[in-house]
Amino acid sequence: MEPITIHLKKGLKISFITKYCDIFIQIIITAILARLLKPSDYGLFAIVVIFINFAQLIAEIGIGPAIIQNNELDIKDISMLFLFTLFQGLIMAIVYYFLSFLIFFIYRHQIFLDSRIDIGIIIFISSITTVPLGILRKKLDFFYLGFFTIWANVIAGLGGIFFALKGFGVYSLIYKTIISGILMFVFFYIKAKIKISFKFNPHSLNKIKNYSLNQFGFNIITYIARNIDNLLIGKVIGTSALGIYDRAYKLMMYPIQNLTLIINPVLHPVLTKIRDDKDQLRKTYLKVLRLLSLISIPLIAVLYIFSKDIILIFYGPNWLESVKIFKILCFVSGLQVLSITTSSIFQAAGRPDLLFKTGLFSNIILVIGILVGLKWGIEGVAWGYLISYLITIIPIFFILFSLLNGHILEILEVVKTSTVICVIILIILGLSMNIFRISNLYLRFGTFVTIGVFVYMSLLVLFKQHKFIANALKH
Repeated sequence: MEPITIHLKKGLKISFITKYCDIFIQIIITAILARLLKPSDYGLFAIVVIFINFAQLIAEIGIGPAIIQNNELDIKDISMLFLFTLFQGLIMAIVYYFLSFLIFFIYRHQIFLDSRIDIGIIIFISSITTVPLGILRKKLDFFYLGFFTIWANVIAGLGGIFFALKGFGVYSLIYKTIISGILMFVFFYIKAKIKISFKFNPHSLNKIKNYSLNQFGFNIITYIARNIDNLLIGKVIGTSALGIYDRAYKLMMYPIQNLTLIINPVLHPVLTKIRDDKDQLRKTYLKVLRLLSLISIPLIAVLYIFSKDIILIFYGPNWLESVKIFKILCFVSGLQVLSITTSSIFQAAGRPDLLFKTGLFSNIILVIGILVGLKWGIEGVAWGYLISYLITIIPIFFILFSLLNGHILEILEVVKTSTVICVIILIILGLSMNIFRISNLYLRFGTFVTIGVFVYMSLLVLFKQHKFIANALKH
């Protein structure tokens, strides 16, 4: 077995197990918190998180992926980069402190002033975690990353529940984030063994400048576009509507987005090792894409048909307004699972410039779609999101496959079987639910999900896709 295959196989297995253990825990914690907090609490926190993550992106300035990509960095360079993120994080925390007055002026809520020190702490901790995290990913130490991320989130989640029970409201979510950030920094910093030096050496920054700046530009543009929906909903429609929209979006993206979060951290460092072999890059990417589609597209069908039951089980009856949003975002999620891994290929191929340009194009379209949809409320925003994805996905894949000496039509072959399986599952589940009407929520959900899983597994065998999945993991 080739070394690159061994690394990819091992990394994916570890990432899959640890990430989905973390998802399971996060879903339980979220289900508890959703019953203790109000939609407006989540709406306020969704706005706060936008500014936290934006400040973090500026503080990190694309250094994490650059560490993975660059093989010429020595111990002194790593020390210098850590020092840089420390000062960047401190600066951005101070900037946010004063920016909070502007945010308060826009949204007219005291939380943006009262929480500014707490948010500054979150920004600072996230910034100084960038280099240790990048080092561990470069070393392919996915077990350590996954294991201690789970522990950090368990402890933070319990802390969030404690504060929610004590009536802290939105601060429960803020304190949960602080606890998680501190624990992950400590765990990752100890393992990365970074030596702190306060000698400034601009040469270390020059080594990663070109790569990190393109990556940074892509991250900023993408982040603004992906979060403008929350900013506008919070301002124009209100925080309660934003809470409903945000929870529907987060729940929909949990299984799919986290699947790609398993793939991308593994793909980038592993495929960087074969970046000069475009044919092998393309073949590996197509296999990963096929595996993703076989798992995620049928899953999306199940999520769509059980949307109301899922909202009731995980969030409770106070969140039923999010069902329509959840259904629309099912289709967005299906497109995202096909496109979101493209960033790893652009990174691995050493073309962050293309990553930046395609990101700029797709996000301009996305912003236009969201602005147009805003006229029809949160449901219109969700439709704008979907239509924007439909418009941009083909040009991005065309550029990607041109880079890899391939043809965009190769994607049709990849998703053909998974799409057929998806349609069959929808038909069978739809008929079953009309024939067998079960009133008990949990019994109904358990029964039909079991039927869906059985049908899915049977179709994998019928279309001989179980052999592909087994072989993909083996080789």
